[in-house]
Amino acid sequence: VGSLTNPNDDWWAEVVYQFTYGADASTEAQTALVYPRQKRPVLTLGVKSSRPANANLRVLSLSWHRIDPHVTPDFAAWKSERLTMTVSDAAFSPLPGNGGEPLGRASFSVKNESAFGYWSAPFAVLLKRGSAVVGASATTLEAFEAGETRRVDLTWFGSVPGVDTVEVIPLINIFDASNYLPPRSGESLDTRTNFGQ
Repeated sequence: VGSLTNPNDDWWAEVVYQFTYGADASTEAQTALVYPRQKRPVLTLGVKSSRPANANLRVLSLSWHRIDPHVTPDFAAWKSERLTMTVSDAAFSPLPGNGGEPLGRASFSVKNESAFGYWSAPFAVLLKRGSAVVGASATTLEAFEAGETRRVDLTWFGSVPGVDTVEVIPLINIFDASNYLPPRSGESLDTRTNFGQ
Protein backbone atom coordinates (compact mmCIF):
# COMPACT_ATOMS: atom_id res chain seq x y z
CA VAL A 1 0.00 0.00 0.00
CA GLY A 2 1.25 3.46 -0.89
CA SER A 3 -0.28 6.85 -1.61
CA LEU A 4 -0.11 9.43 -4.38
CA THR A 5 -0.90 13.14 -4.05
CA ASN A 6 -1.68 15.59 -6.84
CA PRO A 7 -1.37 19.22 -5.64
CA ASN A 8 -2.43 20.72 -8.99
CA ASP A 9 -5.71 22.52 -9.62
CA ASP A 10 -6.01 22.03 -13.38
CA TRP A 11 -4.10 18.84 -14.21
CA TRP A 12 -4.83 15.20 -13.50
CA ALA A 13 -2.11 12.59 -13.47
CA GLU A 14 -1.83 9.12 -14.96
CA VAL A 15 0.77 7.22 -12.96
CA VAL A 16 2.33 3.85 -13.79
CA TYR A 17 3.78 2.37 -10.62
CA GLN A 18 5.09 -0.77 -9.00
CA PHE A 19 6.34 -1.82 -5.58
CA THR A 20 9.85 -3.07 -4.96
CA TYR A 21 10.68 -5.25 -1.96
CA GLY A 22 13.32 -7.56 -0.61
CA ALA A 23 16.69 -7.65 -2.36
CA ASP A 24 15.55 -7.26 -5.97
CA ALA A 25 11.87 -8.25 -6.20
CA SER A 26 9.16 -6.08 -7.75
CA THR A 27 5.46 -6.27 -8.51
CA GLU A 28 3.79 -5.98 -11.90
CA ALA A 29 3.27 -2.42 -13.18
CA GLN A 30 -0.17 -0.91 -12.56
CA THR A 31 -1.81 2.38 -13.52
CA ALA A 32 -3.56 4.87 -11.25
CA LEU A 33 -5.35 8.16 -11.99
CA VAL A 34 -4.91 11.01 -9.52
CA TYR A 35 -7.40 13.88 -9.81
CA PRO A 36 -6.56 17.51 -9.03
CA ARG A 37 -6.15 18.14 -5.29
CA GLN A 38 -6.51 14.44 -4.56
CA LYS A 39 -4.58 12.08 -2.29
CA ARG A 40 -5.35 8.45 -3.02
CA PRO A 41 -4.03 5.02 -2.08
CA VAL A 42 -2.40 2.65 -4.55
CA LEU A 43 -2.48 -1.08 -3.86
CA THR A 44 -0.90 -4.21 -5.16
CA LEU A 45 -2.68 -7.23 -3.73
CA GLY A 46 -1.96 -10.96 -3.83
CA VAL A 47 1.84 -10.73 -3.91
CA LYS A 48 3.29 -14.17 -3.19
CA SER A 49 6.03 -13.57 -0.67
CA SER A 50 6.75 -14.43 2.92
CA ARG A 51 6.32 -10.99 4.48
CA PRO A 52 7.83 -8.63 1.88
CA ALA A 53 10.47 -6.49 3.59
CA ASN A 54 11.49 -2.91 2.78
CA ALA A 55 8.65 -2.32 0.35
CA ASN A 56 8.91 0.92 -1.64
CA LEU A 57 6.59 2.59 -4.13
CA ARG A 58 8.32 3.28 -7.46
CA VAL A 59 6.82 5.57 -10.10
CA LEU A 60 7.68 4.19 -13.54
CA SER A 61 6.05 6.91 -15.62
CA LEU A 62 3.94 10.01 -15.10
CA SER A 63 1.64 11.65 -17.65
CA TRP A 64 -0.13 14.95 -17.02
CA HIS A 65 -3.49 15.82 -18.60
CA ARG A 66 -4.83 19.37 -18.54
CA ILE A 67 -8.50 19.98 -17.82
CA ASP A 68 -9.90 22.36 -20.41
CA PRO A 69 -11.42 25.30 -18.45
CA HIS A 70 -13.57 26.25 -21.47
CA VAL A 71 -15.32 22.88 -21.32
CA THR A 72 -15.10 22.22 -17.58
CA PRO A 73 -14.75 25.58 -15.80
CA ASP A 74 -15.36 24.09 -12.34
CA PHE A 75 -13.70 20.69 -12.12
CA ALA A 76 -14.53 20.24 -8.42
CA ALA A 77 -18.27 20.55 -9.13
CA TRP A 78 -17.97 18.33 -12.25
CA LYS A 79 -16.19 15.67 -10.19
CA SER A 80 -18.69 15.93 -7.33
CA GLU A 81 -21.56 15.24 -9.74
CA ARG A 82 -19.84 11.99 -10.69
CA LEU A 83 -18.03 10.86 -7.55
CA THR A 84 -20.07 11.43 -4.42
CA MET A 85 -19.99 8.12 -2.56
CA THR A 86 -21.15 8.18 1.07
CA VAL A 87 -19.85 5.41 3.33
CA SER A 88 -21.67 4.57 6.58
CA ASP A 89 -21.64 1.92 9.30
CA ALA A 90 -18.03 0.95 8.56
CA ALA A 91 -16.71 -1.53 11.13
CA PHE A 92 -14.25 -4.38 11.52
CA SER A 93 -14.91 -7.41 13.69
CA PRO A 94 -13.01 -10.66 14.37
CA LEU A 95 -14.67 -13.92 13.34
CA PRO A 96 -14.09 -17.49 14.49
CA GLY A 97 -12.39 -19.49 11.76
CA ASN A 98 -12.32 -23.19 10.96
CA GLY A 99 -9.39 -24.98 12.50
CA GLY A 100 -8.52 -22.04 14.72
CA GLU A 101 -7.35 -19.83 11.82
CA PRO A 102 -8.22 -16.20 12.69
CA LEU A 103 -10.58 -14.34 10.40
CA GLY A 104 -11.97 -10.83 10.31
CA ARG A 105 -14.78 -9.02 8.54
CA ALA A 106 -14.95 -5.44 7.33
CA SER A 107 -18.52 -4.29 6.76
CA PHE A 108 -19.89 -1.02 5.44
CA SER A 109 -22.66 0.54 3.39
CA VAL A 110 -21.92 2.78 0.43
CA LYS A 111 -24.45 5.05 -1.28
CA ASN A 112 -23.91 6.42 -4.77
CA GLU A 113 -25.10 9.99 -4.26
CA SER A 114 -23.65 11.16 -7.55
CA ALA A 115 -25.79 11.81 -10.59
CA PHE A 116 -24.33 8.86 -12.52
CA GLY A 117 -24.20 5.09 -12.28
CA TYR A 118 -21.23 2.90 -13.22
CA TRP A 119 -20.82 -0.49 -14.80
CA SER A 120 -17.84 -1.08 -12.53
CA ALA A 121 -17.12 0.88 -9.33
CA PRO A 122 -13.84 -0.13 -7.63
CA PHE A 123 -13.06 0.78 -4.02
CA ALA A 124 -9.97 0.45 -1.86
CA VAL A 125 -10.62 -0.72 1.70
CA LEU A 126 -8.01 0.13 4.33
CA LEU A 127 -7.96 -1.13 7.90
CA LYS A 128 -6.25 1.41 10.15
CA ARG A 129 -4.90 1.59 13.67
CA GLY A 130 -4.53 5.29 14.31
CA SER A 131 -2.94 6.62 11.12
CA ALA A 132 -1.16 3.33 10.31
CA VAL A 133 -2.55 0.97 7.67
CA VAL A 134 -2.65 -2.58 9.09
CA GLY A 135 -4.66 -4.22 6.32
CA ALA A 136 -5.72 -3.51 2.75
CA SER A 137 -8.11 -4.99 0.26
CA ALA A 138 -10.26 -3.93 -2.70
CA THR A 139 -13.74 -4.61 -3.92
CA THR A 140 -15.74 -3.71 -7.03
CA LEU A 141 -19.47 -3.01 -7.18
CA GLU A 142 -20.94 -3.95 -10.56
CA ALA A 143 -23.78 -1.95 -12.15
CA PHE A 144 -23.83 0.56 -9.29
CA GLU A 145 -26.78 2.84 -10.01
CA ALA A 146 -27.10 6.51 -9.06
CA GLY A 147 -28.96 6.76 -5.76
CA GLU A 148 -28.34 3.09 -4.91
CA THR A 149 -27.04 1.87 -1.54
CA ARG A 150 -25.10 -1.38 -1.22
CA ARG A 151 -24.04 -3.29 1.85
CA VAL A 152 -20.54 -4.79 1.57
CA ASP A 153 -18.87 -7.50 3.68
CA LEU A 154 -15.20 -8.36 3.11
CA THR A 155 -13.51 -11.26 4.87
CA TRP A 156 -9.88 -11.07 5.96
CA PHE A 157 -7.98 -14.37 6.31
CA GLY A 158 -5.34 -14.13 9.01
CA SER A 159 -4.72 -11.94 12.02
CA VAL A 160 -5.29 -8.18 11.73
CA PRO A 161 -4.22 -6.45 14.95
CA GLY A 162 -6.04 -3.59 16.66
CA VAL A 163 -8.21 -2.10 13.91
CA ASP A 164 -9.66 1.30 14.87
CA THR A 165 -11.23 2.40 11.61
CA VAL A 166 -12.24 1.12 8.18
CA GLU A 167 -11.54 3.62 5.40
CA VAL A 168 -13.28 3.13 2.04
CA ILE A 169 -12.00 5.12 -0.96
CA PRO A 170 -13.66 5.12 -4.42
CA LEU A 171 -11.20 4.54 -7.28
CA ILE A 172 -13.61 5.11 -10.18
CA ASN A 173 -12.21 6.51 -13.42
CA ILE A 174 -14.68 9.33 -14.11
CA PHE A 175 -12.94 10.11 -17.42
CA ASP A 176 -13.89 6.70 -18.87
CA ALA A 177 -17.13 7.39 -20.73
CA SER A 178 -17.65 3.67 -21.45
CA ASN A 179 -18.01 2.94 -17.71
CA TYR A 180 -21.11 5.12 -17.24
CA LEU A 181 -24.42 3.29 -17.05
CA PRO A 182 -26.98 4.53 -19.57
CA PRO A 183 -29.46 6.93 -17.99
CA ARG A 184 -32.81 5.62 -16.91
CA SER A 185 -35.80 6.79 -18.91
CA GLY A 186 -36.56 10.42 -18.16
CA GLU A 187 -32.96 11.21 -17.18
CA SER A 188 -30.43 13.07 -19.30
CA LEU A 189 -26.73 12.34 -19.70
CA ASP A 190 -23.93 14.87 -20.11
CA THR A 191 -22.72 13.89 -23.56
CA ARG A 192 -19.47 15.91 -23.61
CA THR A 193 -17.03 13.45 -25.12
CA ASN A 194 -13.85 14.83 -23.57
CA PHE A 195 -15.05 14.21 -20.00
CA GLY A 196 -13.19 17.16 -18.50
CA GLN A 197 -9.95 16.81 -20.41
